[in-house]
Amino acid sequence: MPDREKIKRFRVYESLSLGAQNTVSKCLSVKETDLVTLVFDTLAMEAASAIIQEIELVGATYEAFVLESYGERPTMLLPTPIAESLRRANVSIYGVTPMCGEYDHRAEIFSIVKQARLRHAHMLSLSSHTLIVGMAADYGKIRALNEWIIGKLKRAEKVQIKSFTGTDVVVTPHTEYKLHNIAGIITEDHWHNLPNGEVVFHPRSISGTYVCDGHLPMSMADRTPGLERAPLELHFEDNVLARLEGGPPGVASQLNKKMETGQNLNRVGAVSIGTNYEIRSWTGNIVIDGYSPSAFLMLGYAGDLFELPWNTYATLHFIGRRTSLLVDDEPIITAGRFAESDLEKL
Repeated sequence: MPDREKIKRFRVYESLSLGAQNTVSKCLSVKETDLVTLVFDTLAMEAASAIIQEIELVGATYEAFVLESYGERPTMLLPTPIAESLRRANVSIYGVTPMCGEYDHRAEIFSIVKQARLRHAHMLSLSSHTLIVGMAADYGKIRALNEWIIGKLKRAEKVQIKSFTGTDVVVTPHTEYKLHNIAGIITEDHWHNLPNGEVVFHPRSISGTYVCDGHLPMSMADRTPGLERAPLELHFEDNVLARLEGGPPGVASQLNKKMETGQNLNRVGAVSIGTNYEIRSWTGNIVIDGYSPSAFLMLGYAGDLFELPWNTYATLHFIGRRTSLLVDDEPIITAGRFAESDLEKL
């Protein structure tokens, strides 16, 4: 296969090996009997080469594709050879930096993944940095860490989210809804984004101020660099977003217009606690930072995680840097880090 050799020309650095091993063996549980379909783009070549090396060490059969081999990007529709390979496979990895106009081909991939019950890793914006930083953790340990946190949240009377930049939120988990342990351990029934690591819950109540100084919603990603100088403040009263203040020029007014057009976009659908403990510094890449040890807010639609009595048409993610998490006044995360003593107990 031409694309296989095209990828394998890239040198595999030792620093990528652990992340590739965790991807292939820990998260996807690839075995010698598996057939793996790999879809990459030209930006992912170094990481792709490391992943292929790991698959070859396991002894699995694989088919590798580079998206640009099938025409100029953006790739509107899924190329037929890739679709046919996915239908033959039982494991798949999609490691592509998304472009505007490519939603349809990704939707077709998800349709095949669901129909064929593939163990699927969705690795948007895959790069060497993804493997070195985002995939370095022991994902079995992340799952145990998530269970430890969920146990505390189920008994919690008060959960606080704080930061040095001014975040001061009090939230109560709604324990009638499932508290989700999302640890990147992929099965035939559940595909996952990689990197990963989070606990997600629906709040019964929320009040206070959340300072978004990390990442804005994906539709406003081009405005994110201005957050460090001009953080956006989200003020919550009576369980809804009451007002927005600050932020890069025009961001608050743009978000207010979204709120006006979408009923329930001012409600918090979910709170996410990032638990990928090996993400120890801010990367500027939302695919990695979104799982770093901190607490993040998801306004509006919460996906298929919760069957809420209300709905809306969109999801707005707000990510603050290095927040702290306290459960009934016990520090769980402090300024974006778990205590080493807590990690050692797992």
